[in-house]
This record gives sequence, structure tokens and C-alpha cells, in this order.
Amino acid sequence: MAINFPEGAQNYPGHVFHTVYAQSNNVQSFSIGNGFYELSNYQLNNIDVRNTTDIVFLQCRIFNDISDTGDEYGYGWQYKNSGGGWSIIDQNATLGDTYNGRQGHVHSTHDSNFNHGQPTDHWGIVWKPGSISGVVPGAVDVRPIIMGHGNTGCTMRINAFDDGYTNNSEWNRRSSSYSMATVYITEGVN
Repeated sequence: MAINFPEGAQNYPGHVFHTVYAQSNNVQSFSIGNGFYELSNYQLNNIDVRNTTDIVFLQCRIFNDISDTGDEYGYGWQYKNSGGGWSIIDQNATLGDTYNGRQGHVHSTHDSNFNHGQPTDHWGIVWKPGSISGVVPGAVDVRPIIMGHGNTGCTMRINAFDDGYTNNSEWNRRSSSYSMATVYITEGVN
């Protein structure tokens, strides 16, 4: 498989090299708060980045629903830094603008709760980890995060609706969410 970068592409990756994914149908329930909530079920470990010019496409489909229709929250990504801690991916314009002291997101939402419907969110970034000192070459770990802001205090449920159904059927309350990383490289598949 190859990817084509037309208009002015110079030394951009041309071939898929490596794909890592995590998928889960486990139901989670947590309070977002005003900080970060790491989605460890969807952490992607040992993404094989070989060159400083490699591009990594990160994507998520997280089936989620919240208890408060007026709350604000957003989505982002973190990578494991050289010190073993986690840092937000903010290189290559991957985050939105900061506004009134609130950090930008890959994707943000407000007033989006529908208890029984439309609870699925997708988000992704095209990231060049070589722009971070000490990240490449080698294995990179990343994970998606939920980012609460302002007075976010709702309960979020992953893979389940906030309002359950009364007929005791499991099929209409659960889903499956995933995250995925695909590495594109310049020299082709080894």
C-alpha cells in the first residue's frame, strides 16, 4: 500500500510500514473533571518509528456518552517522553488554539449528549514524532485522552449509554471502541 503526497511534497513518507491498534468493548464510567482522563484501554505501545521523517497517523473511534448535556470536553493524544512520563502531542499544529487559559484540543464538543443516540466521537491527527527531540528512532507509546475544561463535572461512559434501557438486553447498551496508529515511511517496506 502506498500513500501519495501531491502538491509540493518533499521527502515525505510514501509507504505504510507499521500498524498498531487497540480495541475494547469494556464499559467504563468515570468523571472527567477539569483535567485529563487517560484512556489506557486504548494505549498503543511500541509503534515502530524508524526515521525523523516518518509520519504517524493516529485515529480513534470512542463510543461515549455523558450525563450532563451542557458540559464541555475535548480529545487529545499523549506520547511517552524520554523521561518515562507522558506529554501532550502538540507538534505540527495538532491542537486547536488555547482560549481563555483553556488548552486546545484535537476535537472539542459542547452540549452533545443524546442519552440514547449519537454518542460516537472520532478524532485523529497526522503527527511527525521526529520533530520531538529524543523520540525517534525507536518504539513510541501513545494514548488518547479526554480533556475536561471549565466546569466539566459530568460522568462519561465508554461503550455504553448514560441512560440504560429497561428491557435487560445487553445488545442495545454496548459498543466497541478502538484506537490505531499507522506509520508511513520514506524508504518503503523493509
